[in-house]
Amino acid sequence: MKAAIIAGGLGRRMYEMTDNSPKPMLPIGPKPLLEHQIELFSRWGCEEITLCTGYLSQSIEDYFSNTIAPANIRFSVEEKPLGTAGALKLAFPDLNEPLLVLYGDIMVDMDVRAFIDFHIAHSPVASLVVHPNDHIDDSDLIELDQDNRIVNMYRKPHDPEKYYPNLDNCGFYIFEPEVIDLIPEGVKSDIAHDVFPRILQGDLSMYGYRSAEYLKDIGTPTRHEEVKQDWQSGRIQRLNRTQPRPAIFLDRDGVLINDVHHLHRLDQVHMISNVVEAIQTVNKSDFLAIVVTNQSVLARGLCTEEELRMIHYKIETLLGHERAWLDGIYYCPHHPEHAYRGNSTCKCRKPQTGMIERVQHEFNIDLKKSFMIGDSTCDIETARRAGVTPILLKTGYAGLDGQYDIGNVSVYEDLLDAVNVIANGEQL
Repeated sequence: MKAAIIAGGLGRRMYEMTDNSPKPMLPIGPKPLLEHQIELFSRWGCEEITLCTGYLSQSIEDYFSNTIAPANIRFSVEEKPLGTAGALKLAFPDLNEPLLVLYGDIMVDMDVRAFIDFHIAHSPVASLVVHPNDHIDDSDLIELDQDNRIVNMYRKPHDPEKYYPNLDNCGFYIFEPEVIDLIPEGVKSDIAHDVFPRILQGDLSMYGYRSAEYLKDIGTPTRHEEVKQDWQSGRIQRLNRTQPRPAIFLDRDGVLINDVHHLHRLDQVHMISNVVEAIQTVNKSDFLAIVVTNQSVLARGLCTEEELRMIHYKIETLLGHERAWLDGIYYCPHHPEHAYRGNSTCKCRKPQTGMIERVQHEFNIDLKKSFMIGDSTCDIETARRAGVTPILLKTGYAGLDGQYDIGNVSVYEDLLDAVNVIANGEQL
């Protein structure tokens, strides 16, 4: 597969740093960001990489003419600014195969093969890497359906009275030739603002590939400094999907939000004290924060899937306003006494381990190093069946539901207490 890196922007927010050097050439560790990107594509089998350049393009060409590149590098230079979409049209006027596309200000280390396999399996015209982030208020946000098809995009600024999914467009795509066909030739246009809306309004499909790997832009001096520190610490490489990663599985009611019997309305959602700080602590670690929750309110007919999604969007938005995020929310809609879509039995309702098994497959989780934090004996039984370390909280049911005999288990006052022990590597 061919690849393109869009590296022609001016970098206005970093003008003092990009006055004499284009943003993609800013250093990350021992080499420019652009060289890291080229090495990533080469590592996953891309033999031809096109650099779409404009601002200070000669400095990029001069650098790579004196560097032994691991792939064949081709240059496509704008004579006038064409935007991210216009630059692609200039470089690939007659594309006849899928194309990997990456913005030139993104530091990324990920399993590109898994992304390609996802695209092949779903056969859309465009696949986008998406993930939650710590700046939801100034991000364009993406909504997926249960099959990961993109059903909506929400441009910033966002309505403060509404709740949104914390899923950000990472600037890493796979495009089929039909996407390039939608771009007018010689006209300045933007991929996110011009091309994606045309796809959503038509009969073509786009899918979101959820990744917890390292993708972070260096678009401001602060973010550039954070990326440099993450490179120095090895965090960037550690988060690659090829490296098994630990997770903290979280029950929802009684752990993140106040326990309300059969909660099914937005006004019933209230965050428990210290939860935001607890999730922030998880986010700073190498652990993933994953919610796994039984939601029989669907089987019982108390709310619709759309209403349940809005409940979860409220949780994501409240956390996002405080620069915290959940890496995923998984729920079981079933109940053995209420058939849901013809199914009254399943493998996902806790204490069954179907949700954890799904997360393990999608994120390559190291279960032996993972934890399950809950407020009920059902959560503890789930953890033991799944082979993860159980932790019981004194919030919510506080283990007094009496469903299962849990024996000896570590007990903490609230989520923050438990997370601090895990993050500090203390003995449970």
